[in-house]
Amino acid sequence: MGIFERVMQEHDPAAAHSLALTARQAFAALVLGALNADGRGAPEETLRVNELFNSTKLFRQPSAEPAQAVLERVVELFDVHGFGPVIAAAAKALPEELRAPVFTIAVDLVLADGQASGEERNFHRV
Repeated sequence: MGIFERVMQEHDPAAAHSLALTARQAFAALVLGALNADGRGAPEETLRVNELFNSTKLFRQPSAEPAQAVLERVVELFDVHGFGPVIAAAAKALPEELRAPVFTIAVDLVLADGQASGEERNFHRV
């Protein structure tokens, strides 16, 4: 356990539990994190995210967790815990077989508007 996790648990023992993410939530958090890495979602990036959620096998499969609920949960987690802790939790929760595809999607999103800002280039360091 890292120092950050220990401090968070000392101040809010429920924080570690509330950051437990499903595979769908982890995927969504990383995709939305890449979309918002520069603090805004360009129209090209937003369009690409909508296409992803409509076409990705993970979100087309029947689930007790509807896509809209997944997105709402991720946005709530960003609001409550901030960008860094949610992205870190999502990276840990993402199944191994989804890591390469999510990396590719994140790169695609960062470059969807034709440029990569400093914040977007540093997204992997969060």
